[in-house]
Amino acid sequence: MTNTKQTRQSLFYTPNVVAPYLLMELFRPLLMRSKAGAQFPLIVNTSSNAIFMSSALNVDELKNPKKSGIFHSYANSKLALAVMSKRLANLYSSNGIKVFSIDPGGNRTDMTSGEAAPFFVRWFKMFLPPPSKGASYITAPLLDKNFHASSGELISSGKIKPIPKKSDTEDKANILMSVLRNLIRSK
Repeated sequence: MTNTKQTRQSLFYTPNVVAPYLLMELFRPLLMRSKAGAQFPLIVNTSSNAIFMSSALNVDELKNPKKSGIFHSYANSKLALAVMSKRLANLYSSNGIKVFSIDPGGNRTDMTSGEAAPFFVRWFKMFLPPPSKGASYITAPLLDKNFHASSGELISSGKIKPIPKKSDTEDKANILMSVLRNLIRSK
């Protein structure tokens, strides 16, 4: 795999930010009508602890990755996903739709052993649990009647965690959402 700007953009920004945004907007009308038999319509975006290793959300870097490395591009895209999820949770709440970002933790998958994974992740792969453990991290808080999280929360290791403060600003959220809305308008 080559470490080019276009490769990093298509590897991370498109699947981790653009695709979830498009799917959320596409399915929103259906989710608004889906309350029959369900406690509430729900969207879960898959987060990552990598967001805590990123200094701050850089929206320009999402669209135009620099030579800051594959891991940084991945962390920045997951941070953008958490910020976007929180912003859309506020917007969707009037329709009764809940949105969460949930970190499944490290898992032994092809992604954690591939070339894109940082060396330390590839080395620790043998100690990582199988994907079924990650799936339980996603579903357990949502199925636990005693777990109360507000829509828009970031959940990691079964606990509510704040999005890093440098990234969880009104200005950064507005810029990110503007970029995503403009992307749809240009298509």
